[in-house]
Parts: sequence; structure tokens; C-alpha cells
Amino acid sequence: RDGKKACYNVQTGIDAKYKMITLAEVSINEHDMYLLEENLQKLEEQVNIIPIEYEADTGYGNTNQIMKIEGNSKTKCYIPIQEPTIKKIEQEKNITFDYDPEADELKCSNDKRLKPLQKNYKQGSQLYNVYQCSDYENCKIKEVCTKSQKARRVKRNINQDWIDKYKKGLNTKYAKEKIRE
Repeated sequence: RDGKKACYNVQTGIDAKYKMITLAEVSINEHDMYLLEENLQKLEEQVNIIPIEYEADTGYGNTNQIMKIEGNSKTKCYIPIQEPTIKKIEQEKNITFDYDPEADELKCSNDKRLKPLQKNYKQGSQLYNVYQCSDYENCKIKEVCTKSQKARRVKRNINQDWIDKYKKGLNTKYAKEKIRE
């Protein structure tokens, strides 16, 4: 009614070793992105288990929740993180942005500097620092880089160093096997 539909999202947890159902819940959340931490808490409440390893698909790839789980417990997460569409487009066009922590700026693949524009910009549950190109007028790849008439802006997650380390850990042979299970 009025463009809204009743939705249900069934959550299940399975013990990898014994193939037993450890969690069964029905949620009204439309997707899994914000259910990772909640499911872990329910698992602990219902069967009194805190897993050593926690595997889930990309739909649960909420970096804030993964970081909180790994920081507050002995649980290691094996959950792939979905790359934003803009990152895939940049890779196709060979455009990169490298962070310089000492200068707190980004350097693009065309050797241009992006300076801080805004700190702690909130988008969804994530916080970003926003950087803007300081020499956009003289950029020879600006048509490829952005459609903006003003300057290229790039958001960098405030936890990007942790995210990069986490993603690097997912590239190990063991992590790839856990994700494939």
C-alpha cells in the first residue's frame, strides 16, 4: 500500500564443522548490511557460543561492524568487502589516489594533489574525509577523471588504513578458502 511492501529477511547461522543450525531469525531489515553484529549477539544469547571465526557473504560486509567485532572479541571475520562502483571505474581508467598521512592529502595518478575539503562527512553508517583537487584546471585527464565542472572530489573512509589491512588479510590462501566455504 502506498508504494510500500512488507519484507522479511530470514537469517540463518550454520556451524561449519558440524553443519548444525545455530541461528534462525526473521528480520524486517531489507538487506544484510547491518545484521552482522546483531546476528553474532543472538548467536551468543541463544547457544552461548562466541565463534573463533565468523564467515559470511559480501552482503554482510559492513566495515564498521567487522572492525567492532574483531576489536572487541577474539572472533576473526572472513567477510568480503564490496568495492564501491566508483573504485571499479577508477581501476578501469587507471586512476589511483594514494594517501599521504603526513600531508593529509591524496595524490592522483596524474601527480595532482587533493587537499582536505571536509572532515568526518557522514554517508550511511560510514565517516569519510573529503578531498578536492587543488589544480583541476590544468589537469590533462580531467575529462576521464570526473564529470564535475568544479574539481574532482574523493572520499576516504576515516578507517581506510584498517580496511586496507583487513582486505589484505582476505587475500591469504586460508582466508580465500574460508570465504569459498
